[in-house]
Amino acid sequence: VPSRPPSKITAKNHTSLAEIPISWEPVPQEFIHGRHVGYRVTYQDVSIGDLPAYFEPVMCIDIGNENTSMILRDLEPLVVYKITVAAISNQGPGPKGVTFGETCRCYKHLTTNWRNYPPYVDLKSLSSPGVIIPRLLEEVINECCGECRAHGKSELDFSRSGNNGTSEQNRSEYLLENIDNQTDFSFPVNGYKLQNSYRGGLEYSPFVESAGVAFLTFQDSSDAKHAMFVTLEACWPVVVLSLVMAYIAGLIMWLLDTKSNNQHFPTSFIHGAWEGVWWAFVSMTTVG
Repeated sequence: VPSRPPSKITAKNHTSLAEIPISWEPVPQEFIHGRHVGYRVTYQDVSIGDLPAYFEPVMCIDIGNENTSMILRDLEPLVVYKITVAAISNQGPGPKGVTFGETCRCYKHLTTNWRNYPPYVDLKSLSSPGVIIPRLLEEVINECCGECRAHGKSELDFSRSGNNGTSEQNRSEYLLENIDNQTDFSFPVNGYKLQNSYRGGLEYSPFVESAGVAFLTFQDSSDAKHAMFVTLEACWPVVVLSLVMAYIAGLIMWLLDTKSNNQHFPTSFIHGAWEGVWWAFVSMTTVG
């Protein structure tokens, strides 16, 4: 059997959604050890997106010895494949050379289901994505999908949904009714921070976190002491009114109690009136 694997095994990543071209250098005849029959190519899913794939079947293709390249077809998008190539002699296959290849991650057109909800979604026209969610979503698509050799960069379609209907919905109820596994993105859909699924089987991504209710207040830049002085100065009519009312109440109290209680309210106007005013002030300030 051959004692050396093919060298320089190369896979062209992101060629298309369902194909990966591969090529290799032939094994020199002195390492075949028999009659060179051809090459055996195998490929197997090792990851789908960011998730590892386990127990996926190994697909096997035998081709003639005149070939040093081929195209793996009928593959799945967004999948990394482990690819092996081994020379085959009339005694059997030799050691395998290994490489990895990846199909394109996204389709050319990604469908949407949305409604205007400023400031999160505010599509003035279909050619100009609205602020926040649509613009962030476009950046995410560019970063995650990358560029495919077959169709270039992926694009968000803001006009058609996955069911070939109109993307724009007039009401929140219509938006929720049109969420299904045929449309790629639906927004905005309210949820909570740690939510990762919707209606049991659909993926949910918390995209924009709301800050909740905020209060805007005016902050005076003037000195705090000056502001306090101005405030107290503006209250002088209230202070004067309180003193006048305390004086009047004290006089009335002195007139009513001076005959029956001259010990606390002397009959002398100066002393008695003062005691009455003092009584009124203490009662008013609740310290007596």
